[in-house]
Amino acid sequence: MNDFDATTSEVGVETIRDEIVNMILEDKEGAIRRNGDVYDVRIAAGPYTYTCFRCSYPEKKIKRISSLCCEYTEELRKIHENGYTKELLEYARSEDLGVESTDIRNLYAYETFSTEHLEDIFDKIVKAVGLKNKQDILIEKLRFIQGVFVVFNYLMEDFEDQYKYFSALEMLIFLAMRMNSEDTSESDEMRKIAGLL
Repeated sequence: MNDFDATTSEVGVETIRDEIVNMILEDKEGAIRRNGDVYDVRIAAGPYTYTCFRCSYPEKKIKRISSLCCEYTEELRKIHENGYTKELLEYARSEDLGVESTDIRNLYAYETFSTEHLEDIFDKIVKAVGLKNKQDILIEKLRFIQGVFVVFNYLMEDFEDQYKYFSALEMLIFLAMRMNSEDTSESDEMRKIAGLL
């Protein structure tokens, strides 16, 4: 899969998912440092900025989280194939609707394409990562939705582009892993990994 020449359908989404899981578990990804069940993760949040966090999941949980994120991504594909377009997403998130709060606009936009199945998968992700506090779940849902917009917008260009699918699925997995984590963005250790020290 390293050359990304084949389409997503030719390779199979499960193969892509398994490649990402192996990368995480075998500490092959430069953005992850693994020590047993503890993962230090660094995600690019913009030019020269990173979000860093530490989480702890057994291998079985990493595989479960990854499978759920793959299922979530496939549901986004179905929504797009049923006629939801980039233009609809951008309009639903626009300020033209008279709402200033980005979070409220994002929630509204999410509701324009969300399905019962997407909500069910999200609930399973929450359970898999071990979130129980309702306030934490709401905060993490808002954060996850932000990531879903990025992923959905990116993939709408071409769900069959294996590289895009790989990158989008990897991002969703990291977002799910972050739901029950400790922010380490300011730690010297993570700043060193990010090349900032």
